[in-house]
Amino acid sequence: MRGLYFVKHNLAETQAEGLCLALQESLTPVGFQLYEPSTPASPQTRVLSPEGMADEAAAGDFTNLMDACQKIYLSTIGIFDLSIPDPDVYLEIGISLGLNTPGLIIAGQGMASAIPAVLDHVNPWFYTPPLKSDRDLRRAILRPLDKWSEVQNGTARSPEDGGKVYCAFCNRQCRGWRKQTHSKGFFLLDGSHPRWETLRSAVRNGLSTTGLAPVHLSQIKGRTMPRLCEMRLAVLVSEFTLLDLGGPCDPEQYIALGMAISMRRPWLLTTSQPENLPSLLKQAGYLEYTNARDLQKRLGGHVLKSLYPARFVAGGGATAQLELPFWLQLEDWIARFKVRASRAMEGALQLLLIEEGQLKQRCRMTSDMVVTAGRDPECDLVIESQSASRFHAEFIFTGQELFVVDRQSTNGTFVSGSRIPSDEHVPLEIGDRVRIGPAEVVIWNEDELPDEVRQYLPESGRITPQTIFVNLADGLVLAEGKVPVARLSSSEVNLLEFMHEKGGDTTATSEVAEIVFGTGKVSRMIVASFIDGLRAKIEPSPSNPRFLISVPGQGYRLRTRGGQLVLRSGLKE
Repeated sequence: MRGLYFVKHNLAETQAEGLCLALQESLTPVGFQLYEPSTPASPQTRVLSPEGMADEAAAGDFTNLMDACQKIYLSTIGIFDLSIPDPDVYLEIGISLGLNTPGLIIAGQGMASAIPAVLDHVNPWFYTPPLKSDRDLRRAILRPLDKWSEVQNGTARSPEDGGKVYCAFCNRQCRGWRKQTHSKGFFLLDGSHPRWETLRSAVRNGLSTTGLAPVHLSQIKGRTMPRLCEMRLAVLVSEFTLLDLGGPCDPEQYIALGMAISMRRPWLLTTSQPENLPSLLKQAGYLEYTNARDLQKRLGGHVLKSLYPARFVAGGGATAQLELPFWLQLEDWIARFKVRASRAMEGALQLLLIEEGQLKQRCRMTSDMVVTAGRDPECDLVIESQSASRFHAEFIFTGQELFVVDRQSTNGTFVSGSRIPSDEHVPLEIGDRVRIGPAEVVIWNEDELPDEVRQYLPESGRITPQTIFVNLADGLVLAEGKVPVARLSSSEVNLLEFMHEKGGDTTATSEVAEIVFGTGKVSRMIVASFIDGLRAKIEPSPSNPRFLISVPGQGYRLRTRGGQLVLRSGLKE
């Protein structure tokens, strides 16, 4: 199958059956499968209110919302039918926008007014009920996906350019994507309903003691970029996003909230009518109030308790019982999913660097991985020859295809004897040989190495060593002190150095979080995901670690096990 797609709508049962049947008949022949998870992708998690929040609505489990995010994250494309307005559909459109997943907006003929103005850049497709399978429908669905695939596979230049990122909905490089920053403001999703005339003042006064100023959704006009993209940028740079659900909301308010949800930015809800919450938000935490004065009085405390719960936990083990807010739960799931995906791909594809008659390096590829090759010591594959440029070439693995890109090297990059054009993504297959100067990079999988490659192996005949050397100066991990097999990030180096200085003492989970993430307010699950990634680089058997040992309920301990793990500050030590 080429991928999964999902459909979101609020149609009657008979209409929905016809819609899904037409989509299946159109997309199944070209390798797409409808994604309808029958069971939750993750166990239900209970979020408990910290002490002092008895007056707030206790947060329930986020299973439905988490399922929606996971469904969109795992799918290749989303199809949203807006023939009948539905807050849940708008929320999932926003979630898809935040995850930058390709999508198609559809509606019945004559329903152009059902498409919110904020989505005017997404090129909706209108159909005549009952929807039937045809080539036009297939082309309408595949058009945004094919454009997105070009960018992902590197055949179109634009994944990143001067801080811009290709947007799956805008179908262009979008300035609305930017590295997350922290500001002294929050994003208030106010709307056109008259009730907001009073609420804006209540929110502003209620949060005046926090020093945070509101950025109003109603003030975003989309003059410098599409309004949709400007909304997404506001979500990225704000401290948190706040939406009141005490009355009617505009589609753009739900879309903006969906962006905040999927982009893992803090978001908070207030309402005076909890019974009217959209189904995806019924189990989310919220502040219930009676009137604007009540909201103004309690909002500041609610924000502080929601965003900084550790300050309001009395101790005595309460912190251990406190679950993460949703945005961190989703962050954790994505991190753990990527780790699992990396485990599945680990060893399935590898690059073998042969130079001067020796296998110098062996790099195992994982999905969405970029490996640099060149003379510079910062490269992942270091070629010790003056005929190689400092940053000569890149190997890009999308999870399905592997490409090599010559980065305007002086002497060129050759695939199977032919020089490839600079800055073009050239696909590679198992067994291909890429020549960079006097060195060759052989593309291989987990099958037994061919004889012409086996002759270059060390005498042990294996890369999984008995002794691991970690050079803290440049992060290189060497097997038996000879063959580089991985490169550590600066965070991984800092953590190993810290743990090594502690000797055999346990490093608490909070200490690991402080070193790696700059704050101790990170869940144990996120820390465990980081540790899993580090183990994959230094442990001969990551699932059965020998060096980086878990200490249940406390943290982690680093063991050198009689010299089998050697940490040194320089290559010549």
